[in-house]
Amino acid sequence: MNNLHLNVKQITEIPQKIIRKTVKSALIEDLVANDITSNIIINESKSVSANIITNETMTLCGKEFFDEVYKQIDHKIQIKWFYKDKDRISANTTFAHLYGSAISILNGERTALNFIQLLSGIATKTALYVDTISDTQVRLLDTRKTLPNLRLLQKYAVYCGGGINHRINLFDAILIKDNHIVSSEDSIQCIIDKIKNIYPKKIIELEVRNLKELNMALKTKVDIIMLDNFTIKEIKQAVKLNSNKVKFEVSGNISLLNIKKIAETGINYISVGEITKNITPIDCTMKFI
Repeated sequence: MNNLHLNVKQITEIPQKIIRKTVKSALIEDLVANDITSNIIINESKSVSANIITNETMTLCGKEFFDEVYKQIDHKIQIKWFYKDKDRISANTTFAHLYGSAISILNGERTALNFIQLLSGIATKTALYVDTISDTQVRLLDTRKTLPNLRLLQKYAVYCGGGINHRINLFDAILIKDNHIVSSEDSIQCIIDKIKNIYPKKIIELEVRNLKELNMALKTKVDIIMLDNFTIKEIKQAVKLNSNKVKFEVSGNISLLNIKKIAETGINYISVGEITKNITPIDCTMKFI
């Protein structure tokens, strides 16, 4: 089972133009003018060495953004990486080394670390979820619950953590939710027929909120049925009713406490909004030597 069934392109890298634009925007937040503290205290000719150290176990993500920060501030800064994106790193480990102008390194320190901490935090949490269900056939999906203007970055981080990207945007696949059905004047079957006529190659997914809606959904010919906020007992009943006719995705109130039990019910996908919505940045720091 893989993401090809979802017909969605996995974000395995970020285009350079997006990296440049995102970093430029982030630097403007910090360097509206000058770093007046460093300019007063430090001689402009002073060069230093610095280590980037993680204080906790992490899955690395965001190297290219870190590098781009210093390309835009001072291309003479030398950066040596000891790990690559997707690598898992133990706590108290130096994972990168910098050398160059002290003022330039300090100018970019917070912005560069913000990218690493944010994206590695997502990758690390994703990896934890993936590990928890690794002995099942279920695949972990992300959602569109992302920070504004940072969707590609966050979905790339999910990829680095071993997760699968669901829809990148609203055009990637058809997902019929309750609000669509309430707003439409057509029956569910008419809606599906209309979609297939216009987009014959698009994956169609239908959300259901209870077993009654599931029984109706099973009479249609959709590719995936999303069981939204089902209890584990209800999921097991749904799997029995389904008899492997259609793929099942489970969504809603998923946590590390219940994901393993849900994965063991016989469903195919679990989507988790928490991995991109409730972000805990990685605790890492820059230390001058």
